[in-house]
Amino acid sequence: MPAANPSALGTRPASNMQAGAWPSIEAILQRPLNPPRWLGWRLRAMVLIVVAGLAGVLLVAHSMGSQLVMETLRQMSISGNRAALANVTGV
Repeated sequence: MPAANPSALGTRPASNMQAGAWPSIEAILQRPLNPPRWLGWRLRAMVLIVVAGLAGVLLVAHSMGSQLVMETLRQMSISGNRAALANVTGV
């Protein structure tokens, strides 16, 4: 009689593995996973580059928004609309 819940590999799940759970990479390779030493620092470098790039995008977006606000305030000042300018605080 076949096993009630065989894993994807067609073998019975290990005793510490829940029935129907995905097999680990170690179980698929049938050996412990030992990544190369260079993987750690290269992965950290890649994450650092991605985070720096995202920070750069946010900085450019913030600068563009500030430029729009400053130009709007300048145009309001030139037009002499002091009533609207009096309502603007904290800029």
